[in-house]
Amino acid sequence: MSLTRKQRGEYRAKIEQPLRVRLEDGAGEADLCRTLNVSKNGIYFVSEQNVYYAGLHVHLVLGYREGDPVVKEWIGEVLRAERREDGRTGIAVRILMR
Repeated sequence: MSLTRKQRGEYRAKIEQPLRVRLEDGAGEADLCRTLNVSKNGIYFVSEQNVYYAGLHVHLVLGYREGDPVVKEWIGEVLRAERREDGRTGIAVRILMR
């Protein structure tokens, strides 16, 4: 695991971990993707879906495994969604509630 420090002042750990994301309004199916890095108060992940925008509230399950009886869901707010060179969307989320 490597740590980087960004302008925001928080250390980010480059961790790839399974993530389940649901939109707050319940629209659509859950998005199963992977984190690229995490910090104390945020997560950056990539998705094939293009449904994310700044201000959107999402429900997150970090370390998601299908059938796991213990699920800890967090609530976050999308800070930015950016198109990546590989065609996927990179999403930065601030954790609001654990």
